Parts: sequence; C-alpha cells; structure tokens
Amino acid sequence: FPFIKNPIYAFKYYEYSHESDDLYQDIETMTCYSDPNDCYKVFDGVNTPVKIPCCVTIRSDGSYDVSNCYKDYKYPNVDKLPVDSDLSHLSSGVLVDGAGTYKLTVNKFCEQGRFSCTYTKDVWSCGQRAAFYLALKSYQHPSPSFSSTYPERDCNFMILPQNWFHNPDSNSVFPDMLSGSEVAQLSGARPGLYSPITNLTKLDGTPAATISFVEIQMVAQNKLCRDTCAGRRPEVVDLLTNLLKAKCYVIGPCKTSSDYVADNVIPQDDFDAMVDAVIAQCKSQCSLSTFKCFPTATCRMIKTVKTFLGTNNSSTDVKYGAGGKSTDACLPVAGEQFSDCTTADDASLSYCQYTKLKQASGWYIELDLPSACNGKLYSRDFNCEDGNTTCVPKDSYELVTDPLGSVPAVVSDAVPVNVNVVK
Repeated sequence: FPFIKNPIYAFKYYEYSHESDDLYQDIETMTCYSDPNDCYKVFDGVNTPVKIPCCVTIRSDGSYDVSNCYKDYKYPNVDKLPVDSDLSHLSSGVLVDGAGTYKLTVNKFCEQGRFSCTYTKDVWSCGQRAAFYLALKSYQHPSPSFSSTYPERDCNFMILPQNWFHNPDSNSVFPDMLSGSEVAQLSGARPGLYSPITNLTKLDGTPAATISFVEIQMVAQNKLCRDTCAGRRPEVVDLLTNLLKAKCYVIGPCKTSSDYVADNVIPQDDFDAMVDAVIAQCKSQCSLSTFKCFPTATCRMIKTVKTFLGTNNSSTDVKYGAGGKSTDACLPVAGEQFSDCTTADDASLSYCQYTKLKQASGWYIELDLPSACNGKLYSRDFNCEDGNTTCVPKDSYELVTDPLGSVPAVVSDAVPVNVNVVK
C-alpha cells in the first residue's frame, strides 16, 4: 500500500497528496477535484494561501487586471464568491453589480473555452470519492516530450487539407489527432509512434485522403447531431402520443368508416410515419458547412499550476455554423464543400446553421395538430410543415462572449422548436 500514510488506517483512509501538482492537473480537471478557475496566492503577513480567481493578474502597483476574466452569473453555486466586488482586497465577499452576483472565471482555457465545475471534492459523496480513486489508479501522465513541443494551430492551419494521424498522447489538453505537418515535427525522436487515420470522410460522405481540420470538426458535429436526433425518438413518441390523446385522436387499427366525422383514427403505420417526419426534420437541421476563424488569442492552459495567475499561452478559435442565410457574406473555399466566413464581420453573420443544430440537439420539441374534438376536424387539407425552425439570434439563448459585459444575455434551452406534424 504505497499511498497509505499510517498502516493503522490501512483499511479506512486514503490520502491524496498531489493537489495542484502539475503532473496531476489533468485528472483533477477531468473529475472537478478542484475548480480550475480558482487559484491560490500567498500574501505578505498571511500564513495560509488565499483563494483568488485564476483569471486575475496583479499589476506591479498591486492593482488587479481582470481583462482575461469572464463574469459568469450562472455559475454553479459552489464557492461562487471568492473576492470582493471592487477587488481591492481578497476576502469571502460578494461580487455583485446591477445584474446580480457572479463569479470571475477564466475567459478562455486553451483548446476548451470556458469551464465550470458543479461539484468539487469538498462536496463529493463517498461514491464520488471512490470513483476518483479508481480513476487515479489507472491515470497516466501526458508525455512531457509531446507537451513541450506541441505546435501552434493558426487559421491557415485550420483550412489546409492534410492527412491525419492518431495521437497516443491525447488527453484533455492535447488533441486526439495530429496533421502530417505536426507529426513531421514531433516524430523525430519517436519514429513509428503515430498511426495514420484512414476512415475520414468529407461533408458529402465521400472518403477523404486529405481533409482540413474545420471539415473534420463539422462532419463530426453533424454526425453527433444526427445521432442525437435518432436518440430523441422515444421522446417524440411520448410527445406525439400525448398530443393525439389531447386532440381526441385514437391510435389504432385501420379506419372502418370514410365518414369525415370519424376521421380521428390514426393507424399505427401512420403514427410511425409521423414520428419519422419529426426525426427527419430534426436531422435536416444538422448541416454545418460554414465557419469563422478568430486569430490567435491569449489563453490559459488548463494544466497550469494553481499558484500561477493569468494567461500563459495562446490559441485559435473557430466558430462553426456562422452562416446559413442567403444574406451571409461567406467566401467559398475553392474545391471544398464549406464556406469560410473569417473575413466577414461577426455582427453581420446570422449563425443560422449553428442555431438550427442547437435546436435539433437539445431544445424542447413542440408538436401541434388540428383538434378532432367535438366530432370534427378544423380542416381536411393540411400537410407536414416546419414551424419555428429558422434562425434565432444566438445571443438570445447563449451567454454573450464579451468577457466583462455588464448584463448577461438570457439563457434558455426551453425555447421550443415548433414542428407542426399533422396527419
């Protein structure tokens, strides 16, 4: 028992002594052992480290620089208020402004964006602690040789068709695939380590010998979206069953009368076809083919030790689904099946494709039918149609990206996708 501090407690306790150790930052982040947004600093005259947001840097005059911070008003209610509202000194005070209380979090973790932990080790149950121990037993540290020579990916890299290789050093920080150009830089001291990926496909489903990073990501997101739609079938069956009952329809055998008044029987085959129509509509919205690349910006490596404040690296952001409307100004990439919106003003882009994918993946599905109650239908001539499955401004349902915007945007995943499926 190499980790047992005292044999007396061999069958009762396990002591984890690696907190904030650089080699263990990966597993701590993956399990939310500790919040990667929280750091510690030792101040003169203070014996114990004081908690401080990792995004904050301290200027030479002692003032705080919060330019790399994000005001998160919806952060889980775990240790939400670590510093004073004016940041004049550190305490357990409340961060508050006209929009309410918030937590200062890292605006951008390299390769990951923003990060939040609902539960940390301080509130773990016995089962969660046991799960962490089991994960720790099989944990392998990332390769130092890889992490020290990892090449930067800029916007030009993102759109360049290349061949790709599996990365055996992948983890929460480093990617699971490397381009041929990256392998050429990394494999000198480790020949034969990277195996080629041979099953990549383009947006139209055809095999790809070489393919760009952005197209790989859009293919993957579209597939995940379509798989999610297929997985929502039980949800659609329940919604449609309840709707038919509420509208006085009967799911049953074939109709025994051609009388218009008795036209409220839905045969099982027709019911299945209605469900298929909803799923097909859902999948039709999984069609990313546009993107916008944002040049290299400063970020914080998620493995960074908790005693270091601020950013320590840089990375490139890509937003997918930037276009989707005929009015969007996107430049086509010659020979490719997608459009590059990088040079377009972000405010002029609809992000319509992104909105539709979000709708299909997780928003509430709202179905409707003409009523058959009171012995009659309102209309005999109606067809399957789409309702509110068009472009909704993303700022109306997602947090704004301005790190220190004074008022957060309204976030609601309950905004309905109206798919009016009728008989």
